[in-house]
Amino acid sequence: VPLCLTWASALGKFFGGRAKRLGQFLTKRGVSLRKAQITCTAIFLIWGVVVHLVVPPCVFMVTEGWSYIEGLYFSFITITTIGFGDFVAGVNPNIDYNTLYRYFVEVWIFLGLAWLSLFFNWKVSMYIEVHKAIKKRRKRRKDDDSSYRKQQKISTTGTDD
Repeated sequence: VPLCLTWASALGKFFGGRAKRLGQFLTKRGVSLRKAQITCTAIFLIWGVVVHLVVPPCVFMVTEGWSYIEGLYFSFITITTIGFGDFVAGVNPNIDYNTLYRYFVEVWIFLGLAWLSLFFNWKVSMYIEVHKAIKKRRKRRKDDDSSYRKQQKISTTGTDD
């Protein structure tokens, strides 16, 4: 398990690096930092939802004989690592599975875990950046207010005590 987590984390960092490069590319093209972040987040979310929650249920419908809702349920509980075990892909003895199907499922699970890991990591990083910006703004306001008060005191008393 730790090796899989390390691999998923490395894959998440790889995707994160690509998202960062996209953001840098957009800002070099004149897009504001905020719009670049929103664009990257939207692309990241749309890509992840399509690749991990919209398309796989269709594959599971064809291969496993599940309904779309059952495939979506399996996709969600697998990617979020809830894994109740009531649906398992590739183990029905009555179905002759293609060898590539099982590899597809394994790779899809690893990519999904990396995507979810990166998503949470990205959101935490954004929250920390916003928190730092708010602290910086509050400090600047406090400094501006104290210098304004000091200026007012000088102008009313004529001395700098």
